[in-house]
Amino acid sequence: MPRLHREKLETLLDRIVAGEFGEGERLPTELELAVELNVSRGVAREVFRALEERGLLIVRHGSGARVSPAEAWDVLDPVVLSALLRGPDDRAVVAELVECRALVEIEGARLAAGRATAEDLAVLEELLRQWGDLPARAPDERGYAEIRFHRRLMRATGNRSASAMLDRVLDGMSLVATAIGRRRASLDEHRQLLSALTAGDGTAAADAMREHLAALEEDLQRSRLTPGRR
Repeated sequence: MPRLHREKLETLLDRIVAGEFGEGERLPTELELAVELNVSRGVAREVFRALEERGLLIVRHGSGARVSPAEAWDVLDPVVLSALLRGPDDRAVVAELVECRALVEIEGARLAAGRATAEDLAVLEELLRQWGDLPARAPDERGYAEIRFHRRLMRATGNRSASAMLDRVLDGMSLVATAIGRRRASLDEHRQLLSALTAGDGTAAADAMREHLAALEEDLQRSRLTPGRR
């Protein structure tokens, strides 16, 4: 998407997320929006199309564009999620992401403990080693290292559907990588998790994942969560 289109899309998204346009409310017409945003009518049309594709708008010929119910929004789309994380309910959004991870990853850790191959465990150990070598002053890199570990752990379950599902959630969590990477206890939590996986102890692995995600949510709720407010 061209930069101008994306900027105007984010502007309108922020207004919808902030509640300026409520559910079922009609948005300005393409022409009105073009004038308001100081863009061509074609750019306004593309903004509407992008919002419709992401589930935020219902567009009907003759009745204009109206805001969809929030449950229809593609909340894991990076553009939509960024707007939600800039919005007034950012902490609730992060809580939802962590809760979604718990639904998948706690049982995923249990499965991985019984299914991980020697190669899986070696890769996970190497990822922890690389993570441990990163300086504390590089929270973004540390946050991404944690996310890479979780992606690889889910691959060790052998469940491609669960892995693909989690990938979208972790893409969203990458937007708060700095906050994740500032957690001092996180590396030790993952070492404990890897120990349980190596021992083939599914109960201990699930417990370690549950405790890690609970601690992560608590830390994120105390942190400055958003990827940059306007």
